[in-house]
Amino acid sequence: MIVETIIAGAVIIGAYFIAKYWDQLVDWFKYKFLPEVQRLVGKVKHDTLCYLNRVGDNLVNFISKVFRPKMFGKIEVTTTTTEISRDQLPARLRNKAYYNMENDVTDDVENEMCLTLSNY
Repeated sequence: MIVETIIAGAVIIGAYFIAKYWDQLVDWFKYKFLPEVQRLVGKVKHDTLCYLNRVGDNLVNFISKVFRPKMFGKIEVTTTTTEISRDQLPARLRNKAYYNMENDVTDDVENEMCLTLSNY
């Protein structure tokens, strides 16, 4: 009996606060929560598409390396070069490329810009 009374009291108090702050809750949901969810969904969608593109490209490269020489008796090598202007790169990647001249930043550029610059 005491537990039911406590639960009923909590429900009544909760309903009171929801009714009192309803407009603020709706504004928070509309202007803070939903845009953040939309941003995260967009980022996950972009990252998933980049990942699927890379997996597909790697699978095609693997299949062409394994099966093509055996089937036709010759090896076919395709090299793709993509030129990207300095303005197209995000500032983080520009700085990394500038300060780490000895290091290869190809993977970072591919991941960030959803490109396939090299064959594996």
